[in-house]
Amino acid sequence: MITRKDLNALATELKDNRPGANWSLNKQLQWQMDVKSIARVCRSSNPNFDYGRFITACGGLFNVLGE
Repeated sequence: MITRKDLNALATELKDNRPGANWSLNKQLQWQMDVKSIARVCRSSNPNFDYGRFITACGGLFNVLGE
């Protein structure tokens, strides 16, 4: 099982590597898809996993499509 310590380490790494607003749309979308994929794996490995909290800890998602 993935521990809270593991999740925190993952979220910190992803946040530290989050593309800036000046990066290309493709890089932003790829980072976002990677974060969501990792979150889905974590959710399947830990019944107490909080998807939204993890996304927030990673720095949140981009509003790249103007939604």
